[in-house]
Amino acid sequence: MNAGWLILQDIKGFTPLSERLAEKGTEGTEELTTFLNGFFTSAEERIGELGGRIIKLAGDAYFAVLPPDIKKKEIELAGKYLTELDILKSLGTESRFIGIKTGFEILEVPLTQGEVDVVPWGEGVERLMKLEDETERGVIVVEEPAEGKPFTGKDKKLPSIPPSHRPAVALFLNFLPGDKKEFLEIAGKISEKLPTVWLTKWIPYTKGIMGLFLFGFPHASGREMDQAVEVAHTLSGILPEGRWCIGISQGLVYSGVAGGKKFREYTFLGDAVNTAARLSCAGRGEILIPEENLNQIKANWNFEKKGEISLKGKKKPVRIYKLSGKKETGIQLILYPLVGRERELRFIEKAIREKKKIVLMGEPGLGKTRLLFEAGEMAKGNGYRVLLSFSSPNRIPFSLLRSLIESLPPGLSASYSGLIGFFEGKNPGMLLEDALRDFSSMLSGILPFALLIDDLQWADAVSLKFLEHLIKGFEIPVIASSRKENTEIPEKLGMEVMEISPFGRDETEKFSCGILGGKPSSSLVDYIMENTGGVPFFIEQVLLDMKERGMVEVKDEKWEIKEKKENLPDSVFSSILSRFDRFDRISKRILEYLSCMGNEVKREKIIHVLPSTWWKKLEALNREGFILKEEEIYFFKHALVRETIYHSLLHRRRKELHHRIASALEKHGYTPYEIAYHYELAGMRRKAEENYLSAYEEFLEKGLVDEAEEIKKKVKAKTLKDYMEAFYLFESGKYAEAEKIAKNVAKKARGRFKIKTHLLLAEIYDLWLRYDEMRKSLEMAEKLDKKGEFRLSLYNHLGIYYDNLGRHREALRYYRRTLELARRKKTPDIDVHYFNLGWIHFKEGRLKLAYRYFTNSLRTAGENRRTQGWCYLRLGQIYHVWKDYEKSERYLEEALRAFTETSFPYGKYLVHGALARIYMLRGMKEKAREHAFKADSLSLEIYGHHEPETFLILLFSGFIKDAAKFINQEKFPENFRGHLLPFLLLEQGKIECLKREK
Repeated sequence: MNAGWLILQDIKGFTPLSERLAEKGTEGTEELTTFLNGFFTSAEERIGELGGRIIKLAGDAYFAVLPPDIKKKEIELAGKYLTELDILKSLGTESRFIGIKTGFEILEVPLTQGEVDVVPWGEGVERLMKLEDETERGVIVVEEPAEGKPFTGKDKKLPSIPPSHRPAVALFLNFLPGDKKEFLEIAGKISEKLPTVWLTKWIPYTKGIMGLFLFGFPHASGREMDQAVEVAHTLSGILPEGRWCIGISQGLVYSGVAGGKKFREYTFLGDAVNTAARLSCAGRGEILIPEENLNQIKANWNFEKKGEISLKGKKKPVRIYKLSGKKETGIQLILYPLVGRERELRFIEKAIREKKKIVLMGEPGLGKTRLLFEAGEMAKGNGYRVLLSFSSPNRIPFSLLRSLIESLPPGLSASYSGLIGFFEGKNPGMLLEDALRDFSSMLSGILPFALLIDDLQWADAVSLKFLEHLIKGFEIPVIASSRKENTEIPEKLGMEVMEISPFGRDETEKFSCGILGGKPSSSLVDYIMENTGGVPFFIEQVLLDMKERGMVEVKDEKWEIKEKKENLPDSVFSSILSRFDRFDRISKRILEYLSCMGNEVKREKIIHVLPSTWWKKLEALNREGFILKEEEIYFFKHALVRETIYHSLLHRRRKELHHRIASALEKHGYTPYEIAYHYELAGMRRKAEENYLSAYEEFLEKGLVDEAEEIKKKVKAKTLKDYMEAFYLFESGKYAEAEKIAKNVAKKARGRFKIKTHLLLAEIYDLWLRYDEMRKSLEMAEKLDKKGEFRLSLYNHLGIYYDNLGRHREALRYYRRTLELARRKKTPDIDVHYFNLGWIHFKEGRLKLAYRYFTNSLRTAGENRRTQGWCYLRLGQIYHVWKDYEKSERYLEEALRAFTETSFPYGKYLVHGALARIYMLRGMKEKAREHAFKADSLSLEIYGHHEPETFLILLFSGFIKDAAKFINQEKFPENFRGHLLPFLLLEQGKIECLKREK
């Protein structure tokens, strides 16, 4: 128990002030932040003079603690001073200052993401909050007996997120815990069940405790409202019945650091935050949302209208809704009864029963996707879990695999988030083989399942590799659809093919009857057959177009064509465009954007590209069946719709749309390959090639050589192709060839590209121990990098340079700067910077400190096998020095596996040498010899000469003849031969001969 003065001060009328300043836009929000920081700084200075400190911020309020020996009069004077600050008067606001001398506890309460918050607790805190609720303005100071220790407190760690204005969703949870134990239990459950959600802080409140959750920081997903409602739904199952309320609101939020000079917290300001806080106090056992925020979520959730309510501090009443449950969602493919296809259905039924792998092949529009749906229903009826995947027409790497993972139930798909991160470039060190092996292992845990694949003809190379493994390794039914444009894929996968044919006349008549709701006349059937060729999708589109335009009518209980036949569309493409042309301007623009983005587009991507005001139009397109939706994915009902709209665009318009899409994807951090694809179609060659280069480097580092080569083929600029070749040779350990090409590239390249080339040369010279040339390359890169874009990489390379020269103090300085910058920027390669600091301490002999940095590097390396290899190597060497040879051997073997998987010759060279020394010391001579020769082979590959240490290993392991033969080889370095020959002669007992020669 602590004792002392608890202080609470807040600003009266803060919500109206926020609304007033919000009218100025982001400028007003920044003005509000400056005002708050001035207020908190003045408060911190005055409280600090009395020996106290601020312990928590809550929007416009702060909690502070002062020592118990401060006199009541001094507290009153401080309160008077702080309620009459000039900064409060500058915006016409007033304040209340409540102080109470009491006993209290400071609880450490779990947040999410492993963070902890401090919360004042106890009866004294309850009285403080009650006084705050009863006081309009001015100073209230109450002194009562208090026993306990003075509170000392500790500094709070701030998240390294830059200040920004961005759309976000705020969720306030307001609940009344029965006691401290219940509060801590519930906070613990929230932390456990929602580990990835950002619960930013806990705030004491008059009627309980409030928790603030933020969605959209630090990275937007585009699904913030859905995520917030899903979290609220989860929280409702954790909280005590009837003692809670949740408010959710979306809007523009300012995020940044607030506070004084010493105590600072990350804070969030904006109308959305204020509204969510007020809503959380407006009910009991309810989840409340303003009407204006329903559009994004009403497709997935049910709501009940609660009416208009007045919220404290807001000028106008707010119309709110209460969450009542989740909707059942699903794809609406089945608009009409299935006609014919008895032969195909028997084929599918047999495949499911006998666990065969089959492909339904045919031209676009024949109903392959509809047959896949029927296959899924049959599989479910036979007790299978159905997994659905589809390929992208752009053949974007991993598209089929990604869709397969996303088709899993949420609980299962969450298990594969690391693999999705790998697809998105977030786990750069993760290897494809490891990722797919782990995924296969997890899939084996959900057997039996049936796999359905739509548009197999567009499958990318990586997905096909996995599919081949899946077909061979799992005894499951696999049913795919494919166009005829890529017939070698089913053959390669060993899948049985059934060709799908168009409808005959009878089937066309039955299908038309289902669409029209009545029997078509013979002349109408003839017309449909003539214009559609019996292709089901074409039939549907033509009849819908005719029906909507009033070009068919019922006569004598049959549907007939009206007289003006010249107005009928004469092909299915004109039918699609005819429907397209009747949409309003915004609907057309949405369809144009989507046609440029692909057949299937995730909602998140659409949010990032299209204005939010278009969402109602998009939903209308979905209702009309022009665009379909399955959970978070929007897609054209048929690829031909997309192709028709896309090809109807003028080239200039296509380029404009692709440019806008590429810019949006780049802004929101999508994969370089996808960004490059759109820049290329926009005709922006330089921007496309910049991103292709990033994708190329990313793929090579993951070991995806074939995929990297495919990217290289897309690049036309010779200089860039040469750089890619140099980078590939460098990654392959062919440093001499890489240097030759990179030097030529450096003469011709410009801008960012020139800087990257000099940094590549610096890495080559580092490995070759040519430090003067390394320094020159770094100086050139530093000179060119005027914007500081490559500062992190430069600091790191300068640290390596001074490290190589043995100037460890300068190296440490640059490595520390690199680590600090990496932490601030939250770069994914922070593990490398930990390693570099460990390496300096290792060389200085501070092995315990080095051990700590290496283990930190290993902990933060994630799936980065290259960094793991380096850490295992150095830890193995530390245990070597500590004479724990068994542990040393285990770490070195792990290092060798990591370097082998990442195709890193230099790393393997170092490990083989280290293992040779270990085995020599352990008396395992044959193994020592084996690894010594492997190190020598790699030395020849890298440096072009034999490894002198191999000679010593052979000699001291007793292989004297091998050592004699080895030292006399042509490529043995002459400068070493003269020094090492006496050791050989000594071992051979030729000391006298040596003396005579001297």
